[in-house]
Amino acid sequence: MKQDAEQIQARMDVAAVLARRAGETLMSTFGAIESLEMKGEVDLVSEADRASERLLVEGLLAAFPEDAILGEEGGVAGSPDGRFRWVLDPLDGTTNFVHGLPYFAVSMGLAVEEDPVAGVILVPPTEELYVGVVGSGATRDGVPIAVNSTAHLSDALVATGFPYDRRERAADLVSVVARAIERARAVRRCGAACLDLIGVASGVFGGFWEEGLAPWDLAAGVAIVRAA
Repeated sequence: MKQDAEQIQARMDVAAVLARRAGETLMSTFGAIESLEMKGEVDLVSEADRASERLLVEGLLAAFPEDAILGEEGGVAGSPDGRFRWVLDPLDGTTNFVHGLPYFAVSMGLAVEEDPVAGVILVPPTEELYVGVVGSGATRDGVPIAVNSTAHLSDALVATGFPYDRRERAADLVSVVARAIERARAVRRCGAACLDLIGVASGVFGGFWEEGLAPWDLAAGVAIVRAA
């Protein structure tokens, strides 16, 4: 509906501004993290994650107090019954970020009645901004992007990731990757699911798989792939 389209676009405009601000916050501490916490055996969280999420949540609540928000670090905020629901990963690729690898992102997905319909992903080290709205297309810095037309796995560069319980399941995970190596042109493991998904959306990757992903890992990237 036209009203929905206008409301979604208004939210994407605000999200783009907030994502850039969050990206600036992350870059101000990139390479200078002083404290870390462990959420699990291999799952890191830093003050940068929390600072980025605070900025995003506060900005969204100010602009759209009627919306629901789910953040990776802070949980639920906003109106629990809101028709529009934000799903946020304030720093996808925390391990990369902590170790000084410039492959991480700010990810803001928007769902309508649990259906991912739009997303904004900012890559702070390059300042690239990806925006997608299902039915209206996807862009990188305002230039349209599209998935590639590769029809055969043997011709495809594909991406994967490993879940947080990878140490307990290493043999099984490696066996799956081994089969992909045998069949695909090449396999990449980069460490930030939303960036792997925009790799699919922009035609770089012919596919992506990873087990055990959470909603904030998927929401924005899936919407952008669908839009592309």
